Amino acid sequence: MGVYNSFDGDSIEFRCYFNTGVCLSSESVDWTFGGTAVTDTEGAVVPGIADWRSAVDPITIAVDDNEKDLTCTMAESGASRTLTIIVNVPPPMEDMILMVDGVAYPDGAQLVVHEGPHDFQCSFANARPTPDIAWDFDATQVIEDDGLGLEQPDTLFNYTSYIYDRHIDYEDCFVIVTCTASNYATEVLGLTTAPSTSVQLLVITPPEQYSPWVRLTSGLGIMEGNFEALLVHGESVTFSCWVHKADPDVSIDWTLEQINNGQLTDSSVDAMEVDPDCSDDSQSSLLTFVPNVDEHHEQPLTCRGSNEYYNVTRVVDINVQIPLYTFSRCAYVLSEPELLVFRVERKPNIGDELIEQTTGRVRVDTSPFTASNTFDFESITVDLEFPPGVTFQDVYIHLADNRVPENTEEFTISLLDPQNGRLGDCSETTIIVSDDDVLFSFLVPSVVVLESGGFLNVTVERQGKLDEAVSIGVNVLASPGSDYTSVSRTTLDFAADVSYAYYLLPLVDDNIVEDDEELQLFLSNPSIGYTAGIQEIDVTIVDDDAVITIDAIPTTVTEDGGTISVVATRIGYLQIPQSIYVRTGYFGDSAKADEDYIFQDVKLNFLEGQSVNYDLFVSIRDDNIPEPTEKFLIQIYDGPLESLGEPKQVEITILDDDDGEQPQTNLFSLERDSYTVVESDGVLEVRIYRSGSPSNEGSVVFFTGYHSDGNARAPDDYQDVSKRIQFRAGVSSVMEQIDIVDDDIDESIETFWVGLREPLGGKLGDIISADITLIDDQMSLFSDMDHLFVNEAAGSLRIILKRRGYTGRAVIDVDILPDNQANPGEDFQLPNTIEFPEGVSEIVILLEVVNNEIQENREVVDFRFSGDKIDNDVIIRVEITDDDVDVPETPDNGGLSDLAYILIGLGVALVLILGVVAIICGVICTRCAVFRSHQVHRPRRVMRPSRTKPMQYPRYAYYNRNYRR
Repeated sequence: MGVYNSFDGDSIEFRCYFNTGVCLSSESVDWTFGGTAVTDTEGAVVPGIADWRSAVDPITIAVDDNEKDLTCTMAESGASRTLTIIVNVPPPMEDMILMVDGVAYPDGAQLVVHEGPHDFQCSFANARPTPDIAWDFDATQVIEDDGLGLEQPDTLFNYTSYIYDRHIDYEDCFVIVTCTASNYATEVLGLTTAPSTSVQLLVITPPEQYSPWVRLTSGLGIMEGNFEALLVHGESVTFSCWVHKADPDVSIDWTLEQINNGQLTDSSVDAMEVDPDCSDDSQSSLLTFVPNVDEHHEQPLTCRGSNEYYNVTRVVDINVQIPLYTFSRCAYVLSEPELLVFRVERKPNIGDELIEQTTGRVRVDTSPFTASNTFDFESITVDLEFPPGVTFQDVYIHLADNRVPENTEEFTISLLDPQNGRLGDCSETTIIVSDDDVLFSFLVPSVVVLESGGFLNVTVERQGKLDEAVSIGVNVLASPGSDYTSVSRTTLDFAADVSYAYYLLPLVDDNIVEDDEELQLFLSNPSIGYTAGIQEIDVTIVDDDAVITIDAIPTTVTEDGGTISVVATRIGYLQIPQSIYVRTGYFGDSAKADEDYIFQDVKLNFLEGQSVNYDLFVSIRDDNIPEPTEKFLIQIYDGPLESLGEPKQVEITILDDDDGEQPQTNLFSLERDSYTVVESDGVLEVRIYRSGSPSNEGSVVFFTGYHSDGNARAPDDYQDVSKRIQFRAGVSSVMEQIDIVDDDIDESIETFWVGLREPLGGKLGDIISADITLIDDQMSLFSDMDHLFVNEAAGSLRIILKRRGYTGRAVIDVDILPDNQANPGEDFQLPNTIEFPEGVSEIVILLEVVNNEIQENREVVDFRFSGDKIDNDVIIRVEITDDDVDVPETPDNGGLSDLAYILIGLGVALVLILGVVAIICGVICTRCAVFRSHQVHRPRRVMRPSRTKPMQYPRYAYYNRNYRR
């Protein structure tokens, strides 16, 4: 038995040799290959080698012939020899795969990798026998980390070999990685070169390790990493960006915010070629630009190097330096007079010192604000020069001492027109000038104080400087006595930061009605500063004492004198209300109340400003009994003691005039005990009668008065009257008039009264006083119908008008506003005036509409309702539409004949006529039903439930809503 190694497709000639003594000459030999007979092609003796040799035709070996036996057998002797054929299959190139970091590459591929660890995998498929894989890294043998073989059903093998985390160094530059099936290159297999696959690695630097270098041609040198660059405004600068170890070629781009929309163009680029020996080649780009502080300050400049394998950047933060002109302080606070020294500085906007020292100039200018540039400070305008190396300049301004107390004032100093620099943040400074002048003054030139106030309190103001204590004297120009009390303290002290002090002078409240009194205060002797402004003040002490006295007219009266008028009078200060009580008192065993006179105790109220109260009357009883003279007292009491003056009581004497006879006595009396008058009447007429024997002359006092609880007052509502009315012989009545004030004020009902007193030649009769009721006839109009529409065929339109306030008879004017399209008489009819009857607050106005049978456009008319005593005007708009149809003659009638149009017009007219007839019938039926229900047949009248007398109902008359039509 033997083994023969062959390859797929080999053509092999096999011979079988038999030694002498084993085989016979010319003995036949049988051949089999894999159990199949094979015909021999040659049989011969081989001298010196074998007794017999047999051969077969060349056999072509196929993959399927693997492990088949080839046997030659001597037919006669049965001797045989067997050879096992092994078919070796080298891996096909398409089945030899080399993978780098999980990616498969074909044989001879070139790829770029970064320096560092990498994984390798080599796979051989469809091979026999199992490959032994050898690794080469630039001729350096490397043993695999792992291997995996897998036999296929056809006895072929797959095998994979692994190399893990193999470090590839940049210094290696180009690395050839080869995996080889080394066991196929043996003499047994007959291959001189073992099958293999390889890749070529180009090793480049990783971007995180080798970033670009950036440097400035101005001398910064090479800067690794991101950094800040301080540039000078307006001075050209050049940057260079170097990308070292740039394998393969890279492109360099610049970006800087606010320059060319962020994109910069390289001024020059040094080209680079990749050398086979991987030398440290570089690329660079130059960028030149002029920094501008407005565009480039605090902006990032980015250099970016990129190729198909990586993208690296370097960032330079650009800071642009520029000289700034600024004040050392943005505000100063000073007191006048003082020399202001302020400093103007020239310093960089960034950094401690200016990189480049140049000359500079800036203008300094003052501007007034609340301070005057001629009265408070010295105005200046000056150009400051800054030589190289000079960083500040001092400027002087004089503040004026005007000796005028003022508020704190301000002015400003500004920097303008900078050269070789910019204005800084503090380019304007505010100068605050605090005034050190002190002025003392009264606040007002005069003051009025009430006597009962107890003290005169006068304020003295200190203006100007307030940071220290000062004092001022106050003197009184008058003699102390019963009106005020002198004080020893005549100096007012002001503490620091206090602007006001108060001078108090005690007043004497003497409860004596007297004239107002005056005194004068003036300032003197300030501790610092001076007096100005209001130095003197006039003081008026108003006497607020008031007393009430009582008097009676007359104080002696006969029994038939009728009535005594009691007058309570208040004098003095009348600006506050007061009240007292009035009563009668006995005078020994003389006149008795209710027997000899009639009077009830009463409280009198004096309103603000009121000095006299006429509310009191005492009626004398005429008993027709002879008796001696009698007396009684009328007293005021129960008021504050200081308000009761002298006299506090009045003695009334009643003379008895009874002698047993009853002479005919004249009696003075009013016509009525009450009257009602409307404000707009203007005059109230009151008739006074004298009855008895008018043959003699007589007189009586006619006067007006108001009730304590009433609200009518003279002269606001009526003219006060108090006069004696003379009756000549034979005259029995006199008509007197009281003027009524007609104002435009909405008021409620008000009352006052008139009366008779002090008769001469007679006595008072039954009606000696009458109440007067004042009615305000002011009213307002309104309507719920401000815009109405009516067709000519309707014939009329109902307009409802309402009122508020006065409910008496009132006449309303009706006006037609200009610029109307409808004409009175031609299109409508409406009277010029309408009337609100007494007690009626709503009326219906009938507007007659004229149907003129003329085709017209829509017509508009505006009616205004107004009056003298009406607060507002009411405007109602009425639109009148035409119901007439005009048939125009036109040749193009849309296909309808003229007869058709005529019939349509007649139909429309007929419909309108029938509608009008129906409306008239409905109105007639309704009116008939209403009149039948009331059993009244009076055309054009309206029944009012509150009146028995029917009222005429014209077309424009009122409409009572209590009557339902």
